[in-house]
Amino acid sequence: MLTYLNEKFQTVYIPYVDVTIDESMVKFKGRLGFRQYMPAKPIKWSIKVWCLAESSTACMNSFQIYSGKEADQEQGLAHRVVKDLLVPYHHTNIRVTMDNFYTSVPLLRDLPLSGICAAGTVLPKDFLPKAVRLEKHQFHVAQAVQLMTHMDTKAVCVLSNHHSPTQTCTATSRCSCCPC
Repeated sequence: MLTYLNEKFQTVYIPYVDVTIDESMVKFKGRLGFRQYMPAKPIKWSIKVWCLAESSTACMNSFQIYSGKEADQEQGLAHRVVKDLLVPYHHTNIRVTMDNFYTSVPLLRDLPLSGICAAGTVLPKDFLPKAVRLEKHQFHVAQAVQLMTHMDTKAVCVLSNHHSPTQTCTATSRCSCCPC
């Protein structure tokens, strides 16, 4: 049934270019072996669903239900989830945006082999040594993966496999009290 739904989602609506991958929580109070308990969330008991949705319309194109830990994972859960959700979109020049749960250097090296561009946030402590002082804007390139940092009030780090140091963009602060 779920496989059928996934196939129908992909045939009925084809995403344009920009998609995003994130998790969704479906409220569930019944008995089920793979329901999740998260005390900090508004929905305490739920079923975790990994979703791929188009950024502009928020239309879900693919999903996968988390059913617990799996044995023999070579590259980790997040890496596997992203690769599985993107199988129908290989070599379509699609651009994926993710949060820090999914983003990793090995994943960003693997996706271009499938014709997929990706970018995602990362935590600065995971990629930069403590000795490195973050400045307002920094750009590092290593092995076809770029790390961009932006420092406003808090450091924001983005890993990407399709941006370059020559590309520029303009960002404005939401806070009018501090000059940027």
